[in-house]
Amino acid sequence: MPREKTRCPWPGAQHPLYIAYHDEEWGVPVHDDRTMFEFLILEGAQAGLSWFTILSRREGYRRAYAAFDPERVARFGARDTRRLLADPGIIRNRLKVEASIKNARAFLAVQEEFGSFDAYVWRFVDGRPIQNRWTTIRQLPASTRESERLSVDLKARGFNFVGPTIVYAHMQATGMVNDHLVSPPVAIDPPAPLVVYAGKAAGVFKSIDGGANWSQVSVSGLSGHFISRLVLDSSNPVRARALDAGLDSPVVLALGFAPGPGGKLFAGTAHSVFRLDP
Repeated sequence: MPREKTRCPWPGAQHPLYIAYHDEEWGVPVHDDRTMFEFLILEGAQAGLSWFTILSRREGYRRAYAAFDPERVARFGARDTRRLLADPGIIRNRLKVEASIKNARAFLAVQEEFGSFDAYVWRFVDGRPIQNRWTTIRQLPASTRESERLSVDLKARGFNFVGPTIVYAHMQATGMVNDHLVSPPVAIDPPAPLVVYAGKAAGVFKSIDGGANWSQVSVSGLSGHFISRLVLDSSNPVRARALDAGLDSPVVLALGFAPGPGGKLFAGTAHSVFRLDP
């Protein structure tokens, strides 16, 4: 039986189009300039609206905007503006329509300067996706330092409707940042199966009744870079190694017990691994 796909809560039980977007596109790195331009138009159109409102009009935008060809959109004139403002398949907002045409021209200027919009925009994340590992939807930011920097630069190049929140949504849509939620780590005490530890955004929590009730384990200094995987040394019950790291955050993403009598609980979140004595 195929394993059910883990899904963030925000698509909910809405239209299959919305779920397919979450599962197949959101957070997937994009390096195609036309797709970059497509999301630039769509995210700008979303301002003040829900993403589903825009997503349900995506094909209308594709028809109205010449299959998202920036060269053709950059040549749109007054007649095209009137056509777009009369098109029920898109959001008929004059400021957004005019901004989309202006942005197409700025988009071409960026391509001319950097060789591609892709080469330009990925510099703001050092050429690789930011891999966030949030465990709750409340942790997702509306904007970040990277989106603020990119927003300022885009505005300086003549783009409109590119505030840091819109830009961050564009970064999520094009996979420059991966904000898919991950399950919190859980560790079970081998000698006492009802004793369970869970890593959450606020730190490490302990249950002594199999998860019915929880109390926080107080650990000082438990913050820093993500460590989402740990390997425990079977020959040394006080040694554990971290395998990966990411962005600054206090989120606990790896828990594990060292094997053997008196094995300790380890939590990974910072530049090193913490040994807990709860």
